[in-house]
Amino acid sequence: MKTIAIITAAGKGARMGSKIHKPYLTLASRPILAHTIAPFEQSRLITSIIIVTGKGLEVFCLKDIITKYNFKKVYKIVSGGKERQDSVMSGIIAAGDGWDIVAVHDAVRPFVTIEMIESTVLAAKKKGAAISAVPVKDTIKQVSSGFVKKT
Repeated sequence: MKTIAIITAAGKGARMGSKIHKPYLTLASRPILAHTIAPFEQSRLITSIIIVTGKGLEVFCLKDIITKYNFKKVYKIVSGGKERQDSVMSGIIAAGDGWDIVAVHDAVRPFVTIEMIESTVLAAKKKGAAISAVPVKDTIKQVSSGFVKKT
């Protein structure tokens, strides 16, 4: 079974107000994107990975993420589009034909596990399509003057 993972990393995180694109922000001494790629790289069910990054960031992604962290399954880095769906389409076009399963994952969801990936891929193989989800945790926040005082 040939499975390609398309990891969309083209988002700018405009609502966050950072000058650095969210996938390239540091989390525990590594870029978020590196954390996200790792379980896909380690999964026995993922054949190859395509990274869809922001326009003009392809070389940076190759040098500072893929090469630096020695990811071997990443075989293409392509630029994304204006909206997320455009970026997903760029990844699908870059993948071409010949894949049994196409998995799509958002780069700024770094807590995905190998088990989540593999159970979703196996469910897609069995049912034709699948999606991973985790239960929502409701939180109530007390806000004063625009600042969270208590959760």
